[in-house]
Amino acid sequence: MLLTACVVGVLHVPCSSANGRIFFGDEKPDAEANGAPFFGFVRDGAGGGVPEAQVTLESREAKTRLVLQTDKLGHFYFSGFRKEFDPRRVQLGCGKTGYRLVAKRLQPPRGKPTAKTPIEVHCTLEKIAAE
Repeated sequence: MLLTACVVGVLHVPCSSANGRIFFGDEKPDAEANGAPFFGFVRDGAGGGVPEAQVTLESREAKTRLVLQTDKLGHFYFSGFRKEFDPRRVQLGCGKTGYRLVAKRLQPPRGKPTAKTPIEVHCTLEKIAAE
């Protein structure tokens, strides 16, 4: 099992990553309290996953900045901010040392989204050529 450190605001919380899902300590996410989950991939220009890339989700409304790390396939998952916060107002960042950001986007849900409809995230990074 891969152990990483997640940062929520200024609070450091031990967590583990399993198939891209993030679980904090021994607690499972409170699905009823959470709003829309965020999931997606960080890929390189050829479409391959970028492992250990950082994905930043920031909700000024929730006064929370969360930094996640992708798994070995470049995948990540976050169970969502509290349901009273609008997921469309979340700011997205992606990066990794030795790479530059080429593209990032939050994919809006299809059809009639609810407060719990998952939000898909796409990031593309390009390896920086050594000089």
